[in-house]
Amino acid sequence: MIKIFKYMIISAMCLVLMSLTPVIKNPKPGCKYYTFVWYGKAHLTSNVRATENVYKEFNIIKTKPGYMAAFNDYRSVSNGEQKIINIGPFDTESVCYTEKRRIITDLENKGYKPREQYKHMMPAILEFDYQECN
Repeated sequence: MIKIFKYMIISAMCLVLMSLTPVIKNPKPGCKYYTFVWYGKAHLTSNVRATENVYKEFNIIKTKPGYMAAFNDYRSVSNGEQKIINIGPFDTESVCYTEKRRIITDLENKGYKPREQYKHMMPAILEFDYQECN
């Protein structure tokens, strides 16, 4: 009877210890914040031979890791005198926004100005690995 009581106490203690230890699960990749900035020489719509140094900022999006913007299927981020700066991944939207503002400030200091929709032409930009994140 005493042996059974000992085993019951030992098994109860094991149960308590098992409940206190954290369970390690396979972590799923979480959502991250990304954005990108396009900059370079853009042709004017009224005069194709004239160019200006402009940039365009894009909205911050929340997606799963691996997101990227590029000019073509080979994921190249430069196209002649035009370039894309991919920003991310970041855990918080505020950090992503701060980094985007820093890059835009650097571009403005170099003489770039914001792109005007009906004045400057812009190349097509492809977005890769966008997956909605809840």
